[in-house]
Amino acid sequence: MPFPRKVSIIIRKRTLFVLLVLLLSLMNTTTLIHAQSPSLKVIDAYWTVRGSKVTSARIGEEVTAHIKVKAEGGTVQGILTIKVRQDAEVWIDKDYAVREVSVALSSGAEKEYTLTFTPFDASGEKLKEVLGEPKLRGYYLQVEFKDEKIYTMESAYPPRLTVPAPFWAICVADATVDTIEKDTNKGGESYLEVSDTSQELFGAIQRAYLRFDVSGLPEDAMVESAILKLHVRMLGGTHTIGAHYCPDNSWKESEITWNNAPPFEAHVLDEVVISKDSTWYGWNITESLRNIWPQNEVTFVMVSEDKQELKSSLLWFDSKDQEYEWMKGYKPRIAIYWSLPKEPSSISCNISPKLVGFGEEVFITGRITPAVSTVDVDVTIIAPDGSKALVTTKTSGDGTYKASFIPDQLGTWKFAASWKGNEDYEGATSPDVSLKVVKASTVLSVKLSESKITKGDSITVLGSIYPAVSGATVILNFTKPDGSTLKKTVTTGSDGSFSLSFELTETGSWT
Repeated sequence: MPFPRKVSIIIRKRTLFVLLVLLLSLMNTTTLIHAQSPSLKVIDAYWTVRGSKVTSARIGEEVTAHIKVKAEGGTVQGILTIKVRQDAEVWIDKDYAVREVSVALSSGAEKEYTLTFTPFDASGEKLKEVLGEPKLRGYYLQVEFKDEKIYTMESAYPPRLTVPAPFWAICVADATVDTIEKDTNKGGESYLEVSDTSQELFGAIQRAYLRFDVSGLPEDAMVESAILKLHVRMLGGTHTIGAHYCPDNSWKESEITWNNAPPFEAHVLDEVVISKDSTWYGWNITESLRNIWPQNEVTFVMVSEDKQELKSSLLWFDSKDQEYEWMKGYKPRIAIYWSLPKEPSSISCNISPKLVGFGEEVFITGRITPAVSTVDVDVTIIAPDGSKALVTTKTSGDGTYKASFIPDQLGTWKFAASWKGNEDYEGATSPDVSLKVVKASTVLSVKLSESKITKGDSITVLGSIYPAVSGATVILNFTKPDGSTLKKTVTTGSDGSFSLSFELTETGSWT
């Protein structure tokens, strides 16, 4: 009975075909539904420092990461996680700062979110003593929504953030002094204690003295920023720690105690709240270093600016004296950004002419001295009503620049040129120069279409205003043969011209 067997085979093939068609249909349907489901998309990401966009920041400088998101395909709602991550060369990237925020956006809506952090590791420097001492490339942004990664900043620099390496001032002496053991020297220990439990029974005060070698900088160096970095080893509670300047560098690590420690200034250079162990913290000591420069060594004292209970008073910073090799990366240090003094410069600004009619062009010229070529010059223009405009141009090979401008208000205008400076020269701003804008002189011309016509005919008066004034009202006065006056008005066109036609009803001479 071969026939039924053949039919059975045909049915199976047809069944498989139908199933395949249904499967493809379901796949297409699933894809369509997925494409229409609401989603959150990152449409912009960037960094700012003090409100200006950057792709590079310094150690200890507060950086704000910005992301802008857009809801697509419907309303989205959930937890958005913003991460600033460290980009390591040959090691696993790690989160450096994290912020979670609740998001609820309707379809098409956009919103910006920020995360502020302070980098304490520089690009090109090693992160930890493992697998060939991996180095930090920089920092980048990663965004998750509902625990799913939706954005990772592209791997190029920029847009990723770099932190240039500073000059590192090395700690050459450090020690704890305390009121319990006033004559005991604690130099050489692997940690520094800072706390104040003096209000408690059997309480005490611990302070840390640190001296740094800054002799590697030129004597004429200009300190731009300086951050004292300390690594927290152990922490028992929240502490507010201040950095104080000590003018006496004569103390010795092996001899300093509470009783012989040199006095320090009462002024707090900077104070930081310590709330997490195994973490770097930084104090801004720029003001102090600038005031005392130049120096070969400098001493700072870390002081608890608040009081703690005994049970939560523990705070250990890692000292310069570390027994294990892998701990030596946690030694105290100062990150110093500096530059050599720049030569002064000047810039001039001239306006020609200094008295113009409304709508006339003004020429702005000047020079940077000493001559600096192909740099931007910004000309700030203040109108009579106080509004401002900015014209930017570049210098030529001899340091001169030129630009033009057409003022659009009557009255006195002010102009000033400036440039930001470069590696060799400081920037400069010119004195203000003034421009007076007055009403422009115009010429009104008039002619008639005919010099002689018949009573009852129409005559056309043609005319124009030069320079062209669009939409101006022109008053035409006609003297009739009987001496009376006829007054008519007409409006100019875009080219300043006008025309008027009317019928003459009286014979005689019209003017």
